[in-house]
Amino acid sequence: MDQSFLETVVERLEHLEQECGGLKRQARRWRRAGGFAVVLSLVFLIGGAIQDKPPEPIRAERIEAQQFVLKDGKGETLAVLGDWGRWTHEVYLRFVDEHGKRIDIGTDAGNAVVKLYGKGQKVRFMVNVPPDGAGTIQVFDKDNKAIIPKTGE
Repeated sequence: MDQSFLETVVERLEHLEQECGGLKRQARRWRRAGGFAVVLSLVFLIGGAIQDKPPEPIRAERIEAQQFVLKDGKGETLAVLGDWGRWTHEVYLRFVDEHGKRIDIGTDAGNAVVKLYGKGQKVRFMVNVPPDGAGTIQVFDKDNKAIIPKTGE
């Protein structure tokens, strides 16, 4: 065999050996990256599973607040339990629908009150019972004028 032929074969073999070494290093990197991706996926899956658990209910003998607000998933207010925002200790429970109509049930100036509101937040119907028990029922028109004032016990 010719010396130049042997040198060419040796060069090719050395070149293939270098390429093989490079491919092995690259395969090791891909294995590590794949292992890291699997571990990262497991962390996200386990973390998501932990977060999907419903929160533990809060139990207390006493809760104090100035106002409780119930909202739906969109952040719209559905009900409120609070005070009228005046200097008195009068309270109300308010229910609100998606059109802004509401019902207020509570106390106002010492009276028991039920108010139904229509469009534009105007009172349409009101029952007012003072401490002496002589109540009033009022129905209002669209201009907020009483059309049925009925007083008595």
